[in-house]
Amino acid sequence: MNILSVGAGMVRTEGAVHLDRVDLPGIEIVWDLEKVPYPLGGGCWDVVLAKDILEHLDNVVECVDELNRVLKVGGRLVIRTSYWKSEASFRDPTHKRFCTEQTFDYWCPETPTGAMFWWYTKTIFRKVAVRLDADSLWVEMEKVGEKGEKWRAEHAGRIFTDQAVVAEGASEMERGKGGRGGGEDVEQGGQGHGPDGGSGKKVADV
Repeated sequence: MNILSVGAGMVRTEGAVHLDRVDLPGIEIVWDLEKVPYPLGGGCWDVVLAKDILEHLDNVVECVDELNRVLKVGGRLVIRTSYWKSEASFRDPTHKRFCTEQTFDYWCPETPTGAMFWWYTKTIFRKVAVRLDADSLWVEMEKVGEKGEKWRAEHAGRIFTDQAVVAEGASEMERGKGGRGGGEDVEQGGQGHGPDGGSGKKVADV
């Protein structure tokens, strides 16, 4: 299994290739995630781990689209990021965003948000799981593919009424975490978010 850990910092995951913009010990690929495209090829990775990194980026939409590109179809993107209700998320002065359970729905057209704002992103994921762990939001998504010309043409004429969107959104919230993809845990025994929670330790077995 080919595993890529992006923005790895000082955390190492057994069996993974680690990427970071700083040439730290154990970093195999030195690259700034703000610069796209990434030098990783297309459709190469079974799993991409993006832990404690997306909240630091300006180009999060382009980054997630790029991670879709480098994944194999059916591959998994596992995200750990800052949660909007967490005080620890606001403590870090380098954090640029604070995510909710629906933030990554913009890549998932099966969700109300992803269906309505389909033009925000270039690629398609399927939501597999969402959960909260201490100060962090965990999201796992499966790569479906890109929004090619045919796909975009089929969706370009879709019009939503406010009432329909509100109704669908309410149903989504009632289903709880995980949305239509289910609410299973993406990992067991996760550490707290950011530099205070698990720095230097392996935090996942994938």
